[in-house]
Amino acid sequence: MPGMSGIEFRRVQRNDPRIAQVPVIVVSGVANMRKEIQSMGVARCFTKPVDVPALLGAVNELCVA
Repeated sequence: MPGMSGIEFRRVQRNDPRIAQVPVIVVSGVANMRKEIQSMGVARCFTKPVDVPALLGAVNELCVA
């Protein structure tokens, strides 16, 4: 992401009451970041290469919820 990392974005998002409750799905190419990412309260976390049907299922689940 230009301008900030996904982790930086999530920190900003969690501190902004207007968007703090918007679910976040993380797709990362760095497998060892999974614990840190999950500790930030994301809805789902996938590593690359992403399982597209699983990703779309997560998006669908979070949009319906």
